Amino acid sequence: MMAECSFAHAHLKHREIRLWGCDRAQGTVWFAFVVMVLVLMIGVLADGGLLFATHRRAALLADSAASAGAGVLDAAALRADPASTPRLDPARAKAAAMAYVTRHQADAVPQVEVTPNHIVVRVTLNVPMVVVHAFGQDSRGVVAESEAHPMSGLAAPSP
Repeated sequence: MMAECSFAHAHLKHREIRLWGCDRAQGTVWFAFVVMVLVLMIGVLADGGLLFATHRRAALLADSAASAGAGVLDAAALRADPASTPRLDPARAKAAAMAYVTRHQADAVPQVEVTPNHIVVRVTLNVPMVVVHAFGQDSRGVVAESEAHPMSGLAAPSP
């Protein structure tokens, strides 16, 4: 059954007030809707900015840890043949990279893979969500990975 719109006139001291039965409070509903959408958009932007900043922090941490691990060379192999390509000491390189990550970001979860020719560091950081938390996701993991190769001495300038 369709509601009929009522129209009423009221005269108060030379003013005419018109009340439309179907149009009352429409502005309030639209205002509430727009405010809710704006709050949601600001919250999503805040979550996105937080994710971006955390990913950047994880990437810098992974890069630095990979560089720290790549600096741990197998000294015995390098002394035995100084002309050969430098090789990593896998156990010490892994320990150096893990120690770097935990020293600079205690809540980070590092994963390190080392071969004598390269080191790969993967860092995972958890980000608490602000707006997405309302939809059932408390935190989100951000992962960054970096790879480094060992080098020693000075490289000859390329022609």
